[in-house]
Amino acid sequence: METLGVGEEKINSAEISEQDLSAAAAAFTTDFRGAKKDAGFYQSEQKIDWKVLQLGLTEAKSAALASCQNEKLKDCLATAYGLLTVMTNQEWIDEYRRRLAKAETPEQKKEIHTKLHQMPLNLAEWQHKCISMIKELEDIAGGEEFIASVWTQMSDIGSRRRVDGGVSDREVRKIKNGVLGLRAVIDSFEYVCAGSEVEIILPKPEEDVEEKIDLLAIKDKKSCAIQIKSHHQDGIGEIGCKAISGFQSTVGLDLEQRKVVEDQNKFWEKINQRRKKGDNISALWVDVDGQPTDKINQTTGKPALEYLEEQDSGGFGADVRQGLGIRRNTLGEVAHFRQAA
Repeated sequence: METLGVGEEKINSAEISEQDLSAAAAAFTTDFRGAKKDAGFYQSEQKIDWKVLQLGLTEAKSAALASCQNEKLKDCLATAYGLLTVMTNQEWIDEYRRRLAKAETPEQKKEIHTKLHQMPLNLAEWQHKCISMIKELEDIAGGEEFIASVWTQMSDIGSRRRVDGGVSDREVRKIKNGVLGLRAVIDSFEYVCAGSEVEIILPKPEEDVEEKIDLLAIKDKKSCAIQIKSHHQDGIGEIGCKAISGFQSTVGLDLEQRKVVEDQNKFWEKINQRRKKGDNISALWVDVDGQPTDKINQTTGKPALEYLEEQDSGGFGADVRQGLGIRRNTLGEVAHFRQAA
């Protein structure tokens, strides 16, 4: 099975030394502490100057990248330092919507529409890069601690932004758990599909935002679009899977169940449009529970081997194989990917 890719590009491993990572991690913590101090972050009665914080972190990021000699570590640092920009994403969307309401000329409206379209793409791209960062660093001594510090800074800044009328705690959890849930699902699919020549890749940001495709499973000319629904509560929990092959009725369902089915129908509508255009594509719906389990690392999203084995031999594995049209042989390895009729 091939290495996970982002769109058409493969993520390549790179040697990052423990010493370089340790120095970068220390600088990251110092930079954030200094920028927050300059912005009045530690004075509880003072409103934070978010422009000063943004400027301070932008300058710190530039200095960190300029001094880093390892290209892969440089990519990881760019992702880590970019967390504040991601957290202001929704606020910029709200701001551009206000500007759009006041726009007077077609040119102004077009420019604002372009910026509005780009904002969700920025978030999707950052989440994909975050997956790459986690996979690059987690097995290096100090790597998991660095990843944890990224989440700590996000939570810390998010708490103060909420007080100042900015991003909410729920939005912070949504960003973090979205990344960790995606990583856990990737590992689960790769394990179940081992030996099948099915390639698991991240979609292009446009596919993520416009078609709600969080993951793709591809073999030859057949593909399967996967939407992941994470419950943004306290962490990453059990993962379930269901094949979507048509519109479902909501008659007799309670409010919560109806909402899930309506979301599944919207996803199927988007996938079905591609099928009507000739794409050989199917759909899978994956649910990630919001109650954390110790079977999944809550810092990196990496499932324990025992959990992957449970997933492979249980209902999740059976649903994935059915949805992808593959089978599991007696050795516990996926045998082949059947071509669509």
